[in-house]
Amino acid sequence: MSGSLSASRPRLSRAESQAHTRERLITTAMDLFLADGYAGTSLGKVAEAAGYSKGAVYSNFLNKDELCMAVLDRIRANKDTSLIEAMDTVDDPESLLRAFVSWWRQTVSDKTWMVLETEYLAHARGDAGLRRAVTERGAEVHRTLSKLLTTYLDRCGIDLPIPPETAVTALFGMAIGLGLLHSVDGETDLDALPAVARALVNAGKPDGTRPRTADPGAPLP
Repeated sequence: MSGSLSASRPRLSRAESQAHTRERLITTAMDLFLADGYAGTSLGKVAEAAGYSKGAVYSNFLNKDELCMAVLDRIRANKDTSLIEAMDTVDDPESLLRAFVSWWRQTVSDKTWMVLETEYLAHARGDAGLRRAVTERGAEVHRTLSKLLTTYLDRCGIDLPIPPETAVTALFGMAIGLGLLHSVDGETDLDALPAVARALVNAGKPDGTRPRTADPGAPLP
């Protein structure tokens, strides 16, 4: 029986097999990096958990830095997708803010990702080559987010008082910082980021209206 099933199952090509191995390694490494951090995860652990030899890891990734970067690329792509989905139907300033706050609250609850991002950035400081790679990845993320923000602002008729690129830098930096603080201190004011976003949006409304609340930084419901 097993022989007939094996014979009927199409064999993967070399490229397909390698892609399958790489995908399994990234998925496994993501679980380990998020659970144990960058320093606490070794290539040996990843290989064992994925059911491969350590050589299989090295045939797909140069080193742990490259594997962790692939993991972070995957997580960031997932975050981008969730942001696009949250913003898909926005067409006015209030719906834009509500969608952003909903995405932010979902994202900031992912403490392990925030910690891994910070740990990896700190690690990269000691390696010039890795710093360049991280900088290039960061610039790509920044361009993507800036384009998305510009699209949503245009759709909602909002003209920010600062360039969208500057807003992205500020909000992304705040997101990472608040996320890291929240991972240590659960009482961190996570509504600080929505408050800044609201202030920017209200300043850029076409009719120049101010927030309806007395406090321009009041958190959204």
